[in-house]
Amino acid sequence: MKADLYIRARCDNRASQFIFERRQEDALINYCQFNNITIREKVFDNCSAGNFQRPGWSKYFDSLKSSSSKPALLLFTSWDRWSRNIPEMIEARSILWQMGITVMPINTHDSFSEALKFYSHKDNQRSNIDVLHFYMLFMNETNCENDKI
Repeated sequence: MKADLYIRARCDNRASQFIFERRQEDALINYCQFNNITIREKVFDNCSAGNFQRPGWSKYFDSLKSSSSKPALLLFTSWDRWSRNIPEMIEARSILWQMGITVMPINTHDSFSEALKFYSHKDNQRSNIDVLHFYMLFMNETNCENDKI
């Protein structure tokens, strides 16, 4: 199974930016190694998660639309690393799902097999509701004011 990794950290300080990106990248690489997932591509962004108008995401999404080769998974460390705009997140997830790509944070479930069962539902509308539910739970359990990790 192949996956693309999405890494986003917004910092004004370049040294901090590197540290936070590296922390996410290491976590994603370790997750992939543990679960025998091949990394196809890494996408980096240093922008707000308020919408998907981000340089790294836009370039990546355009390349997905024009390529016949796509990953099975798009992985990121947590929902807030990918998006903090719920309507746009659900729309982007639906588009990727239609391309055959499962969108999944690595820190939501203990086991990859359970997470994959959860996030790759055949019923996309139900799955979007589940994603919204887990996103809301995640946001309630974390301090979202710190946009660094």
